[in-house]
Amino acid sequence: MTAPKGDVSRQLEAVRAAVIGAGFTDVTQVEGKVSVERDDISVTLGYRAVDQHWRVSSARSATGTPKPKCRG
Repeated sequence: MTAPKGDVSRQLEAVRAAVIGAGFTDVTQVEGKVSVERDDISVTLGYRAVDQHWRVSSARSATGTPKPKCRG
């Protein structure tokens, strides 16, 4: 993945292309984020301008109960 530093929209599209290329399905419903699913895994990535970091949250629903995880 490559995109110019500070160009969040191009970074977002690079992230989207990479995870879709890894076999995930794009299920994004919110502008400015990438939400993808594959099998029983859901991942959402979004940029936080406040601290200039990409936030990643994931959930696995193998038992029917999602278990969210967040890395920042």
